[in-house]
Amino acid sequence: MSNLSIQNSRPWSNAEPRLARLALFSLLCLLWACSPSEPEKNRSSTASSPDLLAEQAIGDLIAAITPPEETATSAVKDDWLRRRRSTMARLKNQSDARMGALLVEAFLTRSDLIVPVRSGLIEAAAHANAVAAAPVLTEIIQNYGEDMGLRTDSCRILGNTSPEVAIEVLGEILFDKERSSTAPDDEALLDGWLEAHWHLERNPGRDLADLATDITRDASTRHLAIRSLAKYPSKISVSALEEVLHESSGNSYMRRIAAQSMTEVADRDVYCPIFAQIFSREADTNFQLFLENMMSAYCE
Repeated sequence: MSNLSIQNSRPWSNAEPRLARLALFSLLCLLWACSPSEPEKNRSSTASSPDLLAEQAIGDLIAAITPPEETATSAVKDDWLRRRRSTMARLKNQSDARMGALLVEAFLTRSDLIVPVRSGLIEAAAHANAVAAAPVLTEIIQNYGEDMGLRTDSCRILGNTSPEVAIEVLGEILFDKERSSTAPDDEALLDGWLEAHWHLERNPGRDLADLATDITRDASTRHLAIRSLAKYPSKISVSALEEVLHESSGNSYMRRIAAQSMTEVADRDVYCPIFAQIFSREADTNFQLFLENMMSAYCE
């Protein structure tokens, strides 16, 4: 794909708003407008060269998600960030197996691209053709070699586009206490794993509760697990949150999250006595004040 390097070489600037709009329009129109099922009479003469059309679309995508130079103004950077988010959001609603395979190929052959661009390429590929992208994402996550930022992004992308695969792949690493230290961090693994459960409408149940109460896990992972329990009302969730509330780890922020999640998964006749009991025994005056405010808001 010889045109890719040309498309990728120049970030956007204030002098190029029209070019930016044309690139995004070209991306959305060319990338999936000419699917194999479209009647031949509706295709333009340029569609007789699908490889050229696809190459142009991929080049436009690379241009749209390439960040501006570090010296660019805040306005230019903010404009690019909005444009990138808009571009990726629109691509999530598209699917084309052939284009997805070409995007995977572009990702694999363009290792010279910076991480944000490669991440955008494989994300676009996964939404277009999840089957083709899943093995590549799995390889990135499981094996040391790629940039850690890309490996972290891959956890989320896999969870969003291939949830069945993500539950198996991410779960295997996340719950392996003896895994390699080169694996993506637990929070990224948990985030993708939870996304996968959400897409499949599955309740992570006991596994999520175990993570929330596992004092060997890092704080950010436990925060995410405790916050996520609020989405899954059950006796297991209530029990796990109560355990965190009684915990004397010194992490009052974690306990605050647990109290807030408790109000989402239990009735007031369950959590109000728990709050009152902890309040009466609490040594941390700041957390005691927090509980007093919680009881005033939810228990009176």
